[in-house]
Amino acid sequence: MKKTNLLLNNIANNINQIAKHFNTGGLRSQAVTAELEKALDAVLQIHFDVAKNGG
Repeated sequence: MKKTNLLLNNIANNINQIAKHFNTGGLRSQAVTAELEKALDAVLQIHFDVAKNGG
């Protein structure tokens, strides 16, 4: 559960950084798109792990 919480905190931080980027007029780039894809992959993996463990 600690690992899951750590991953969720990291994802939340990434999402906040991405939101700040766009809210301050930042343009979408390959780097930003890659970060979004990584965050989505992490969320999906956590969802899979929780479901696998009966959550």
